[in-house]
Amino acid sequence: MNEPMLPDLIDLRRLRKITGITQDEVAHRAGISQSMIAKIEAGTLNPSYNVIRKIYNILYSIEHKNQTKAYEIMSPVIFVKNTDSVQQVFEIMKQNNISQLPVLTESGKNVGSVTEHTLLDILLKGQTLEEIAEKAVDNIMKDVFPVVSREIPLDAIANLLKFSPCILVSENGQITGIITKADLLKTSR
Repeated sequence: MNEPMLPDLIDLRRLRKITGITQDEVAHRAGISQSMIAKIEAGTLNPSYNVIRKIYNILYSIEHKNQTKAYEIMSPVIFVKNTDSVQQVFEIMKQNNISQLPVLTESGKNVGSVTEHTLLDILLKGQTLEEIAEKAVDNIMKDVFPVVSREIPLDAIANLLKFSPCILVSENGQITGIITKADLLKTSR
């Protein structure tokens, strides 16, 4: 499980209230006393890192328990191999009405990406489709898209999509799905 970054101790009470859990329930789950939780919230006790990590992990898991996860909104991933031709990229994008493709090796390793923007940049620089059609994808590909666990919550996905046209979802080191901005918009219905 990816652990959340620990916020300031001052936020503990607010986070606990948001999740609707009592000091006693947090204490019981963390294996500490309710009075310790009260002292931490009051700022009169500076707990160890392990104690505060336990508390925040409890609150984080409760807060995100009912939130949509990546695996619930991901689509099957359509990709190209790094050895495929640029012509194949055009055909796959057109055929599937998509604007970005992850680039994988024969063994399934994520090595890059190709987007409409990548292709348009090449064409706008004066090269023709005929000139680049037979080139291998690895000659034009850009950086990989972000990869996340299938359990990552929707709010984290939304933040990543501010900076990337899509996100790849992996399970046990294998790319199992893709989430685009369109997939995210479907959740707001």
